[in-house]
Amino acid sequence: MLTYGVWTLGGASALLCAIVLVRGRIRIERGWAGWTLRRFNRLERVCHWLLALSCLVLALTGLNAGYGRYVLLPLLGADTFAEIGWWAGWLHEKVAFAFMAALLMTFLLWVPLSLPGWRDIVWLAKGGGLLAGVHPPAWKFNTGQKLLFWLVMVGGLSLSLSGLALLPNATVTVASTFALANALGAHFGLTPALPTEPGLQQAVLYAALWHRAAALALLAAVIIHVYRRTLGIEGAFAAVPQAGAGALLLLTDPLVLERHRHDVVALALQSGLPAMYPWRMYVEAGGLMSYGISLQEWYRRAATYVDKILKGAKPGDLPVEQPMQFECSINLKTAQALGLTIPPTVLILADEVIR
Repeated sequence: MLTYGVWTLGGASALLCAIVLVRGRIRIERGWAGWTLRRFNRLERVCHWLLALSCLVLALTGLNAGYGRYVLLPLLGADTFAEIGWWAGWLHEKVAFAFMAALLMTFLLWVPLSLPGWRDIVWLAKGGGLLAGVHPPAWKFNTGQKLLFWLVMVGGLSLSLSGLALLPNATVTVASTFALANALGAHFGLTPALPTEPGLQQAVLYAALWHRAAALALLAAVIIHVYRRTLGIEGAFAAVPQAGAGALLLLTDPLVLERHRHDVVALALQSGLPAMYPWRMYVEAGGLMSYGISLQEWYRRAATYVDKILKGAKPGDLPVEQPMQFECSINLKTAQALGLTIPPTVLILADEVIR
């Protein structure tokens, strides 16, 4: 299952890269119109973000459970990894109920808008406009968003049921689910022949495999969705000030944000909000401010670890070092463009000021 997971997530990443190379970012074809429409009300936003954030927490803690011993254990050592694993498992279990609640609320809100219609046939016939650059007709949700909705609903329900099956009464849940699957299969002329009276160990094994398979499939789809709805579409940053935000704080993301930092900075400037970045490379690209660890010092410390390991040291025996050197960079040109005045006391404390 772990090998299949690597292939699944790797395939989703490869597909995303292909989309970016072929289609690129989706631009606003005729420029900004100067006015906006409210697409989602407050309740819809709350349900969406509760579902999204709980899904993110579950994904990170779940990946730690599946792959942490191969990635984190050699780096952190047994004691630290055990502590992280315990807290990750506790968080995974508690946040799962928030995920299930958000899943139910989202289903009740959007299922009437996610049923198929004649516009979906046109959308599919034109490939969603992905390659042709056209705009197929759609109502509140286009066909791609409807497909994602049902994928999240079915995948989320599968995750919820398989997660509940991992609780103490797993034999009852797995047995009843397999009995239902056998009945449905027989209705369509299939013969799944799944065991309806598994023992406790067998039931837990089936539930764990079911849970991981559903999680990896859902995560692969969500990876593409997150990119397409943020950096992949011009205008996504415009929703930030409309939501009432007074500033932007960007976290580090070496796979997407760092590689597209010039686009990220340009979008932040278009939003008209001051933004704080994690690295000085953003400030050099035109961002307002950055505060974070020194990448140069970070790489130098990483090189010393590699040197010790190559000389025979065990990774688990090496201490975990906290960063000691931080740097602050400020771009006064950007501050002037945003109409901001940086206090002299802050400029004195900055490691680098671009004028």
